[in-house]
Amino acid sequence: MPELHTWLTANQLPTPLDPLQHDWLYVDKGSLTRRLTELAGGAFSVTPLVEGWQLLRDDECSALGVAGGSEGWVREVYLCGHGRPWVFARSVAARAALERSDMDLQRLGSRSLGELLFSDPAL
Repeated sequence: MPELHTWLTANQLPTPLDPLQHDWLYVDKGSLTRRLTELAGGAFSVTPLVEGWQLLRDDECSALGVAGGSEGWVREVYLCGHGRPWVFARSVAARAALERSDMDLQRLGSRSLGELLFSDPAL
């Protein structure tokens, strides 16, 4: 499993990113799944690593606006192009938010969370 690191803003990086990397990481707010699928010429896949209820990290609780030590749904996957891991992704959701929604994250399997989020107008 990848090592956890602190999230950095663009101006906290030790060296500036080239414009394309900066766009991918900080500018484009669209679907990463869509962008990776296009980059891979359609040969995109998701490899689930960890999925389930866990205690959320302090930074995740803060970002979600929930109390420290809250439980949430955690999903860690590799987003792959041509069968090779390109991106490690960790998605989290607060338990209370999921209980109020109709989302069934437990049944995503190898489907991309981004595919679900960007294909459902309600989300």
